[in-house]
Amino acid sequence: MSFLNRFKVSQRLVVGFGAVLALMLTATAVGIWKMSAIAAVAEELATERWDEMRTAREMREALDEFALESASLALAEYLHFMRSYRVAR
Repeated sequence: MSFLNRFKVSQRLVVGFGAVLALMLTATAVGIWKMSAIAAVAEELATERWDEMRTAREMREALDEFALESASLALAEYLHFMRSYRVAR
């Protein structure tokens, strides 16, 4: 603290605000750099891998439909079993 006491309050404020400004500029530069990397990946996905993404989406939709039909069949079999159980009693 004795190092900072040698400076006036106004000089300490200038140094503090300068440090905050430098950190903000660094964070902004890193953010822009990362956003450009994300944009490059998005561009690759939108142009080069579109067919793969469409195929994956279609496979997922088919699996969702299969799961729904399987659940419906299982429920129908369960209800049939319960009805036949009641009749047998």
